[in-house]
Formats: sequence, structure tokens, C-alpha cells
Amino acid sequence: MGPHTLRAHLNYLFGNANKARPVPSWPPDLFGSVASVLHCTGAYRHVIESWPPARGHRPGTWATWIRHIGLGWRRTWRPRSSASFVPRQVREWWEVIIDQGATDLSEIAGHKSLCDALIQLLAVADEACVGFGTPGGAIDPVPSTSEDRAFDYAQELLITDLDQRGATLCTSIHSTKLRVLPKLHTPQTGLTIRSLSHNVALCHSNEIVPSWSVIPRAERKTKLNILLLPWPLTLSSDQFSAVPPSAHLLANLPGRYGLFTFTAIEQSPLETWLAGVVSETKEHVEKIDGIIFPELSLTRRQFEAIRKTAVKEGAFLISGIAERASRAGFPGRNFLRFEVPLAEEYVFSLPEQDKHHRWQLEGRQIGRYGLEKRLDANGLWWEYSRLKSRILNFAALYDWLTVSVLICEDLARPDPVGDLVRAVGPDLVIALLMDGSQTPERWSARYATVLADDPGCSVLTLTSLGMTQLGSPSDKAHARNIALWKEAKGGPPSVITLDKDSSAIVLQLTLQEFEEWTADGRTDGGTTCYPSLYNVVQVKPTISP
Repeated sequence: MGPHTLRAHLNYLFGNANKARPVPSWPPDLFGSVASVLHCTGAYRHVIESWPPARGHRPGTWATWIRHIGLGWRRTWRPRSSASFVPRQVREWWEVIIDQGATDLSEIAGHKSLCDALIQLLAVADEACVGFGTPGGAIDPVPSTSEDRAFDYAQELLITDLDQRGATLCTSIHSTKLRVLPKLHTPQTGLTIRSLSHNVALCHSNEIVPSWSVIPRAERKTKLNILLLPWPLTLSSDQFSAVPPSAHLLANLPGRYGLFTFTAIEQSPLETWLAGVVSETKEHVEKIDGIIFPELSLTRRQFEAIRKTAVKEGAFLISGIAERASRAGFPGRNFLRFEVPLAEEYVFSLPEQDKHHRWQLEGRQIGRYGLEKRLDANGLWWEYSRLKSRILNFAALYDWLTVSVLICEDLARPDPVGDLVRAVGPDLVIALLMDGSQTPERWSARYATVLADDPGCSVLTLTSLGMTQLGSPSDKAHARNIALWKEAKGGPPSVITLDKDSSAIVLQLTLQEFEEWTADGRTDGGTTCYPSLYNVVQVKPTISP
């Protein structure tokens, strides 16, 4: 096999690359191609050796110049525009790439002029994509009297067709090769390819299919009230049961492996109780902006019943849904629903998102949750749930708040969602759990801290009161710790404890803006947003479940 050259790599991405090939006319296509080269060669490290290029730029002027070129490209871009509309400097740097196409990828890091061209192309493309994927854009990069055709086109591209393998901003690079997605946070520590962009991210294609939803909202808020409902409030060990052995289930594994299923009980009457909670909540806060239930907390029927309350309040609704395994041998389902009400009671429903990993119960956990009479503590028990698909939703609710939701194990297992979450850096990651008490020593706090450190997400974990109460006597001191909050600019994780006579909690979040820098020295102007917790309100409804 011959050397893998720069030309061959571009040929793989675009299908054809030679000296006659014009520069990509759509900024995300250019970004994806040069970011891919820089990533697979490690040549991006050039920015900490000699940067910016010494071509008459005074300190600080290179970044301003690059931004000017990028926004100029953004203003003049039109659908089906040719390479002649691409800025002259971009075309010149692209010619450097094409002229040196015979360079082996392993040698690119040693070619200064080539590295200079690749990094500057990435920077200009990134600046041209500011605000992509958010409602209305993060800033106004074009005069208010002008139509931002590039922004509108980007929003159209992000309307996900899951049959076509999910969201991407690229038009000339197939999603099986790489994706370019909007980006919210730039790591401020370490040095990776993610350190070089503010607005778009290089995402390597794998079995995770990203869905990107831009939710048009009538008003811009800077404070949100999120209602946490740790339902169910009680659980029984009888809701866990072993799946009878079968010739086609785990037949090739040792006998100590088994399958278990969890049955959600439709406790009465959830709708009436929720109405009481909402009524009491509004004694403390003017508006409920979001409602969140934990993993496996509701059945599909319960979700359909209570969603009317969310629509009436104009609040987004997130909940884990349980579908039990059937007696005919079909696995159950553990997934989440995420809906956002819009004007005139129209509801935007994100794709149903299945849990990506099965829960495994072992002896320590079986003892902790008092399940010894239901499951053999000497065995290893896997949750009998199907993996229908691997979808990860990103919901841009406001220009300052893009949310992604994970289900329990998906937070703890970096593969396969971790790289995608770190690349995009959503403002808020919500983890729906079926777990014990939330304390700073637990696994959930460790993994929340990882995402808060890099790329800078705020993280909320939420479990049910029933599950924390099911814990062993040693956990009773923390048995009402139903949630945990960790933010990038805060201190240690904050434990959210439900008061003895409370049934729900309101988290009050506010917007904080901080300045972030790329490794090549470009600022975002202090526009990067961080959701921050400023108050916790206990809700004590008069109606008992």
C-alpha cells in the first residue's frame, strides 16, 4: 500500500481532489475537510509553537483580520454560489493545500507553510459559522437590514432526517465520513482539535446518530424555572424480576449471567397530583419553564396523560419512559421523551431516544437496593431492554441554552456518546437516573465533573425518591438527595436534597456569559453562555399521590 497523501485524504472526503478542484464554497465543508486533516495528523499543535504567521500582523490583529474575512464570506454567501465568491485569501490558502497534495499525511506537521494554511482555513470557516444551530444566532454577524442566507441555510440542513443518518452541516462530505455540527463551548484547558473552534465542531461518524432541533421561541429569557419531579415517590423490590431462562438468551455465556426486568406501576392518580404540584409551584415562581422526570419513571400512557399539563404551562417536558418486557420473550424498552410546546398549543416532539447501555446489577448493588429475594446476589444481571437505535438529541431551546439528555449509564460510559458530547459542548447536559442517593462521592458526580471541566457543560442528574428510599440502611442519611448540579464556573457539585414534607423541587437557573478563547488566539467576545444555579425552591403540594 502506498503512502496516504493529503490529496488521497481529500479525495476520500470529497470524492475527487486534484489541482483543478476549487475551494469548497460552503464554510462547513471547508471546516470539515481541513479539521479532519489537522486532527488525523496532529498538525494543529503548530499553534503553540509559532503563531500567528509572521506576515506583518501586530499582536491581536491576526484574529481581527480572520474574523473580518469569515464574516465577509458569510455576508456574500448565496446558495449554489461558486468558488469565485469565496474570499481571495481563502482561495490562496486552498491553493497551498492543493499544490502540496502529494505530501504524506505523516509529514504534514513538518511543513510550516502547509500548517499555516490549514489552520487559517479552519479559523476563517469557523468565524463564518457563528450562531449556526441556535434560535436567531448568538450574535448578529450581518447588518440588520440584510438577509442572513447562510444562517437560514444552516438551519435547514440541521432538520434531521434520521433515515439519512442524522444531522450535519456538510453538503459535500457524506455523514459516514465525518460530520460538522454546531458548537457551544471551547475547552479552556488542554490541546485537542476541539481547542481550535468556537462555532462548529468536527464530529467523527460512529453508530450514534445526532438529531439537532432548533426550537423557535417567542421570547428570549435569561432565567428559567425547572421543576424536578422525583417520581415515583415510592418503589418496591417486587418491581424487579428475573427473566426466565431461554434457549436464545445468553446461551453462550456462563450461568451466572442473567436478565432482569423492571415494571413501572401506574400509581394513582398522577395527573391530579401533578396538577397540585404545579399549582403549589406557581405560589413560589411566576412561570414553570421546564418539567423533568427521572429514568423509567412513567409509562407511555402516563406520559400522554401528564403532557397536557406541560402544554398548558408552556413548559418543555423531559421524562424517562418504561416499557416492560413481554411474556413472549420480547425485551422491554428504556427510553426518553422530550417535547417542547410552541405557539397555539403546537408541540414539537424530539425523536424518541433509547438508552445506549443496559444496566448491569451485581451483588453490591443488589444488596444496596434490597433485591436479594428477587435476584441472586452471586449473579450478574443485565437489564432486559432493547437497543432499538442510538440517537442523541441536541435541543437548542434559546440562543444561550442547548440541551442534551442522557440516560444513566450513558453518562458513565464514554463510548459511544462521549466524543460527540465533548465535541459539541452543549450548555446543559441532563442525566436521567434510576440510581441511589446523589452525593459528591458517587459515580454521577465524577462524570458530571468531567463534562463541566471539558468542554464546560453544566450538568444536572436526577433520580427518583423511590429509588433513593430503596437503598440500604447505610444510605438513609442521604435518602432524599434526589439530584445533583455541577457547573463549569462553580465549585464542587451541589447536592439537591428534597425536604421531608416536599414532593418536588424547582431549580432556578440564570444565564452567565464568559469569554472563551481558541488555542490560536481568537476570542468569542464574551458571548459564551453558562447556565448557573442561583436558587432551589422546595414544593410542598397539598394533594398526596
